[in-house]
Amino acid sequence: MSSLKLNDSHDLDIINNDLAILTGADEIKQVLTQKFKMFYQEWFLDTSKGIPYFEEILTKGPSPFRVDAIFKEVIITTPGVLELKEYQLDFSPTDRALRLTFLAKSEDGDILFNEVLPWVSE
Repeated sequence: MSSLKLNDSHDLDIINNDLAILTGADEIKQVLTQKFKMFYQEWFLDTSKGIPYFEEILTKGPSPFRVDAIFKEVIITTPGVLELKEYQLDFSPTDRALRLTFLAKSEDGDILFNEVLPWVSE
């Protein structure tokens, strides 16, 4: 399986006048990043997709157990992910951002994800 690579601006990445392709663990990491950015009911073609940020995460006093369960489910149900080895989710009240760090085993090697999800507070 393969996907078109996105650059840091979330546009298609072009290398030598050709579209860049991702495969393996890099592709899975990009798929996960896109899943983390999709809010629940955002995609009009399938309103059952997305993370319930407004409904369960960006609320007053969200359940840390439920928030962990939401992100863990997204990770382990992504095609190609075999196992979630390590997981940590930290919320910074001053920045109003989530830092998601995890190590997952995929069919093509380990995936190390360590990013701040700033779009949650935008």
